[in-house]
Amino acid sequence: MSLNLYKKNCGVLIFKGKDRIDFLNRMSTNDLTSLPPQHYKKTVLTTDKGRIIDLITILNYSDHSIVLTTENYEQRITEHLDKYIIMDDVFIERPEKKYSSLIVWGEGIANKINELESITLSGDNFFEKEDNIIFADDFGYEKVIYLTGEDKADNIKEKFPGSAEFSFNNYENFRISLGIAEGENEFNDLINPKECGLERYISYTKGCYIGQEVIARLDAQGKIPKQMVKLVSDSSLTKDEKIYLDGKEVGVITSVSGNIGLGFIRSIAIDTSKEYESAGCKIKIEKILFNEEILN
Repeated sequence: MSLNLYKKNCGVLIFKGKDRIDFLNRMSTNDLTSLPPQHYKKTVLTTDKGRIIDLITILNYSDHSIVLTTENYEQRITEHLDKYIIMDDVFIERPEKKYSSLIVWGEGIANKINELESITLSGDNFFEKEDNIIFADDFGYEKVIYLTGEDKADNIKEKFPGSAEFSFNNYENFRISLGIAEGENEFNDLINPKECGLERYISYTKGCYIGQEVIARLDAQGKIPKQMVKLVSDSSLTKDEKIYLDGKEVGVITSVSGNIGLGFIRSIAIDTSKEYESAGCKIKIEKILFNEEILN
């Protein structure tokens, strides 16, 4: 079984109360009204300015929901949501233990896990087995995720002898090469979800949510302030450094792996034929990742 493994820490919040899904629906971009038990959905929590707080995954049960967040974002999310809980029957709890996501990917991964675990992953369902939650996820690339206690991830790895285990640097190179936004680098209150590949998790028909007016206006106008791009340089890039064109600041580098990186450049300054500069490095746009059509 030729597979790849990566252990990634994540945040977990437990939502209880009969109004929890309705509440999360009003707080985020995706339509959650028809989310049944034992199924999950991804959605984006946004500020009133339409900027990202986090991309979250909601694993729904009949009497509670488990919400997966970026690592160490639990407090940030709780503080954001608490101020909107007024008459709702909603309670947010933090589990005592820490969790990790063991990500497994490779050709035919869902079928291989179904055979190994005697389950039937199909679309957005999930299964519990041996105190783990297992679900398939296609954000960025096809994979299966085991949600488990931080101290139990190594036990799951034993199910996949001979698989390639990725280090942090290996994984960063992998996701940057694919142009995948992730974590605090790209999910923060400087970025709109339309700018970094989260369009599929935005509903334009469900009605109001926090940040809805800004996101709907951008969609109606057919333009966004900046574009997420894949960058390449002859030298090593530096995270968080500004990007300049003809001496003017036009963007920022958000993720790096050697001489490749991800970043955001103002839409009016996008030109794949031009050379940009950052911290003394000459850089080029290798690819406009999600919104190239609005530049044409």
